Amino acid sequence: MQSLIQRHKASGNKFIKNIFLMVNNNLVYLSYGNQIEYRRAIFSILSFFSWCGDLESSTRIIVYTDAPEFFQAFFGDREIEYCYLSPGLLSQMKGPDLFIHRVKVNVIKLTFENYPGENQIFIDSDTFFTADASALFKGINSRKSIMHVREYALKDSIQMFSSFNQGHFPKAFMKLITNHTFEVGAEPISFNDSDYSWNSGVIGLHSTFASSMPDVLNLTDRFYAGSKWFISEQLAFGLILQRKTEITAADNCIFHYWGKRQKILLDKLLAGYAGIADNTLAKHKDAIKTKTRSYMKAVKNDLILEQIEIAIDFKSWVYAFKKTGQFILINPFNLKLYSDLFSTLKSKSQLL
Repeated sequence: MQSLIQRHKASGNKFIKNIFLMVNNNLVYLSYGNQIEYRRAIFSILSFFSWCGDLESSTRIIVYTDAPEFFQAFFGDREIEYCYLSPGLLSQMKGPDLFIHRVKVNVIKLTFENYPGENQIFIDSDTFFTADASALFKGINSRKSIMHVREYALKDSIQMFSSFNQGHFPKAFMKLITNHTFEVGAEPISFNDSDYSWNSGVIGLHSTFASSMPDVLNLTDRFYAGSKWFISEQLAFGLILQRKTEITAADNCIFHYWGKRQKILLDKLLAGYAGIADNTLAKHKDAIKTKTRSYMKAVKNDLILEQIEIAIDFKSWVYAFKKTGQFILINPFNLKLYSDLFSTLKSKSQLL
């Protein structure tokens, strides 16, 4: 059935709304700022259509963006809803401290408000699906949530970030939460160094979590004000979800290329996807599946090369040798990649 388009305002925001049948899930994207960001989100959406299995008819895709026309030109009449983010609204969502990741919290909160009783998965634009996505939504209930991957225990954060000259962020955060209680669900709650940081590139939430969103926003503000740590929204989501739900990792079917160097690599690869017309999308699904696997492998290889470079810079020879061996084992008989490895080792050896 051809989508019925309505223009209306909800919570002060202009929507272009598609009416779906049998929709009970929302896949939510936040993409604003420039065409690089838009292309990342477009490929991520394409990867969902390619890997969604039986989810397409029951999933509403919502894109919060400052350039809905960019996406509409690409996707045409495809069933996607766009929420326009004006400069004023973006500034309001960032809050008085202009914390950019606070926008994510507000977008998730707004989605719950506009679609009460529906589950949602928020997914960063620098991601793409690499396997059947149906298990994600099916794994969400009032006691089970999803985040991208469990990263580290908070007790290890100071040492870990100190190696990047950023140890002052977790140090300030640990001071903030130590021997302090916070209010979640009108009840006192405390956190400690045995809690974990979960990556928020993917956040899957049951509809009942809507009542906790004011607490997530409040904790995000308190964490950022007290530590200026750029992952404050991630910590707010992860810590509350650890207390209220069992978190499942999504990295088995969604790949997140958050590193600066890896983003540059992917942006070069994604430049070629700007011209795929939506009306030919069905013919490209298998090709896109193949690309998601090859892109994931390319990023993983580049990450290992970066780790080798860092290890050599810090004269961590054992770790560099270990990563070199790993690179060779996962790329047997690949002369092109061996050449990349040799170039990395040669360039670094000349600086020693």
